[in-house]
Amino acid sequence: MIRHVLIVGNGRELPAHVHQVDAQTQTSVLVRSGVLKRVRDASLHARIVGLSATEDAAWIDMAKAIHGVQPITHVASFSEKDQDKAAAVASALQLRMHSPETVRAVHDKLHMRERLASAGLPGPVAELITAASDITAFAARHGYPVVVKPVMGAASAGVTVVSDPTQAEAAWNWGAAAGDAADDRLMVESFLAGPEISVEAFSERGEHLVVAVTVKVKDPTHCVELGHMIRGELPAETEIQIRQVVTDLLRALDVQDGLTHTELILTDAGPMLVETHLRPAGDLIPETIRDTYGLDLLDFLVRQSLGEQVIDRIRSGCQDLQASDQYPAIWYRVPDRSGLVTAVDGLAEARAVPGVLSVELELEVGTDVVDVLRDSRDRLLVVRAISDSPAHALEIARAAAEMVTVTITPGEPPRQPLTEGAPMSETGDATVENSYEFPGLHHVQLAIPPGGEDLARRYYGEILGMTELEKPPVLAARGGCWFRSTGLEIHLGVEKDFRAAAKAHPGILVKDLDALAKRLEAAGAGVEWDDNFPGHRRFYSHDLHGNRIELLEPKG
Repeated sequence: MIRHVLIVGNGRELPAHVHQVDAQTQTSVLVRSGVLKRVRDASLHARIVGLSATEDAAWIDMAKAIHGVQPITHVASFSEKDQDKAAAVASALQLRMHSPETVRAVHDKLHMRERLASAGLPGPVAELITAASDITAFAARHGYPVVVKPVMGAASAGVTVVSDPTQAEAAWNWGAAAGDAADDRLMVESFLAGPEISVEAFSERGEHLVVAVTVKVKDPTHCVELGHMIRGELPAETEIQIRQVVTDLLRALDVQDGLTHTELILTDAGPMLVETHLRPAGDLIPETIRDTYGLDLLDFLVRQSLGEQVIDRIRSGCQDLQASDQYPAIWYRVPDRSGLVTAVDGLAEARAVPGVLSVELELEVGTDVVDVLRDSRDRLLVVRAISDSPAHALEIARAAAEMVTVTITPGEPPRQPLTEGAPMSETGDATVENSYEFPGLHHVQLAIPPGGEDLARRYYGEILGMTELEKPPVLAARGGCWFRSTGLEIHLGVEKDFRAAAKAHPGILVKDLDALAKRLEAAGAGVEWDDNFPGHRRFYSHDLHGNRIELLEPKG
């Protein structure tokens, strides 16, 4: 019988890797409609289906419809996004996959805390918060510093370490801006002092095998990861404790299969759990393990998803890894100023440094950057290196990263800069009396992925009926497209590591809101009505890349 794998979610190159493992296997892909264009090697798949609905029932119904056409033998998920949908589908089809409860316990950080506490596993004290004042109240009971983060967050987005009460409001706003559109809850937890590590582990039918322990270097304010020392040197007793804590964690959450990425802090009281993920690590950690030791965890994940038993082969590879005298490290360089990346030089010289495995840009020329890291997508470039000690490998990677010259041109200064001696407002801010005004909003900028212009034209041009503008030649070279209607312009700009704006959004005034809602629904674009804005009727829609759009009309 030919295997038919339903891949739920995207997963970068891994869906295509299924066909490299077994060319006879058939694959179908079920994703959110906003990421249809991001599915790689689309021609390899029997079908690719996009859903705008977020309810599990709709995904189950679509999976059953696919199953009716071509029986599904396996369900796979290679990314964190929509793992809950994959678990629900697999449960409905009675196929092997993480259970819905296990996925919930991993994705919902507060629920994870409850599960781990009930199992007696060490971790920080955590609470749900609904206002900035809850942060200071929590700190009054547990002490500073504390950590504020989205309950359903990822990629270090929205995370802030708060050291005193004056930082609470900014931390609340930072977390709220990064929250998930479907679940924007925020939480606060006690800060764990000590080095942070991550652990890559592989599970098969409830047996858990720790593969590698990685020591991290992080940005101190927003916890964005900057460096990784794979097989970082740790006392033998500490590593034994780490391996036991991670094994206990995976058992407590009833993880049965797959590759997991767990984060811990090495406190004075021992290893403390931060969180775990039912996915491969990011930041090139699995790829670096493969390139250094020949142990391809991503390949084994795909093979297990096809029904192969792989744990014994991984165990053998781990023995070779532990016996090796080579240690890899990864270093991310970050912007030192805000502005536009206008040139990058020295990549070839950095790649030629002895011990360097690779040097790759994270952001392209023409990208706007900021000097205050928001999440991992704000990093400039990444260097991987190898040496006979973890610390030396990290030193090589950092030095090679600094060899690259990145030219960042500052943005245009304010048209009327404030000068010394300007009057002060009641809040202490400098003001210039009657010198300027804001007569209106010229445009709103939203991001689209590379090659996403056609879907943008479909939504903003054909569905909304806006007029496309010709971009200036110097800007047209960057891709993207601009649209105008009445006094409003929307600019769609290409972003390499695109992520749809799930919470931040433009609010567009409309005449005859009901007519527009019918037009959107007829075109298959979802409409979500919301009556919580006084004096207006409104609904939310999402463009075909998943960006949130608010459309509203004054009442009366």
